[in-house]
Amino acid sequence: MSRFSKAVFLQFYGTVGAGIFALPYLFHRSNFSFSLIFLLILTLITGFLNYFYLEIVLNTEGDHQFSGYAQIYLGKRFKTLASLNILLLGLGATIAYIKLFSAFLVILFPNIPLFSASVIFIILLGVSHLYRFDLLRRLENIIPVVILLIPLLLFSAALQTPPPSLDSVVPNLSLFGSLIFALSGFTVIPEIEEIFRGRPKKYKTTILASLLGLLLVSLVYMIFSFSVIRISGFNLSTDSITGIFRIYPWLGRCLAVFGLLITHEASLNFLLVFRELFYRDLHLSKSASQILPLIIPVLSLFLFPIPFIQIISLTGAITIYVSALMICAIRLKINHRPLTILLSILIFLSLTLGLLLEFG
Repeated sequence: MSRFSKAVFLQFYGTVGAGIFALPYLFHRSNFSFSLIFLLILTLITGFLNYFYLEIVLNTEGDHQFSGYAQIYLGKRFKTLASLNILLLGLGATIAYIKLFSAFLVILFPNIPLFSASVIFIILLGVSHLYRFDLLRRLENIIPVVILLIPLLLFSAALQTPPPSLDSVVPNLSLFGSLIFALSGFTVIPEIEEIFRGRPKKYKTTILASLLGLLLVSLVYMIFSFSVIRISGFNLSTDSITGIFRIYPWLGRCLAVFGLLITHEASLNFLLVFRELFYRDLHLSKSASQILPLIIPVLSLFLFPIPFIQIISLTGAITIYVSALMICAIRLKINHRPLTILLSILIFLSLTLGLLLEFG
């Protein structure tokens, strides 16, 4: 895989996670056409936000994570705020991953209790995190292709089913939290920059790769949501796959494997972000930085009863809003060009409106 393709796919599968399984249910509860427009608007806002963060990474010497940039440009208090914010985002995401992984594993093995499935997930995640096997490294080049192909195959199957009414529901403005959560992948941007470090035309290539990865995410969300709604019909479930399993058990099992793959990889990506946060920004030892991220999945077990969609909605609305404000503030520290100021205001107003809609 070329460096450019690797960077595009890193942004792609570093973004796709628990949110993809919530969107069909949320789109169905709202007006489908409205939901697509909302998705496109938030993709544009997220694209600007990712672009700002890329400029921060590209214009700052050294290896850092989000809290490191916050300290450099805004001070130690904001470093603490950024660290806590990323940990909260990771905690919410991990709770969602555990709930999804457990539900998908039960589809494949119905006799496993949900709590036991959760423990299996944490053990598997811990082993994968501590011992990155050669097989896992090779699969990292294949997994993004699989994540692209499965929704396309599902779409072709959906076209063979009778179309339901997708636009008969009144638009629901509380989609914001879940949508912005599903689109947020800024935490992998420092890793994308590393791929092109020392290469010619690094600036333009890094930005292009990241934006293409985000566009792929948005496209896959559209295809997946349409397909799941059409195939599930009245059996649509909050996790997308359980409902399909009730109608087409074979297809549900295949999609459960797909879900296990996504949740496992997305969780590993967050553990990598935590490791880099502890090592590069909080200056802990390598061994401590490797082990401490595993506390997050274990802690998630105690918060397991929180509903899946509620946790990603709350997590997305709050943590992405705080992150966005800090990214804009840092970007304005670098320069005050009129376009930068205008885009910062646009991001602030858009996300503030979304937050009000989420909790209004």
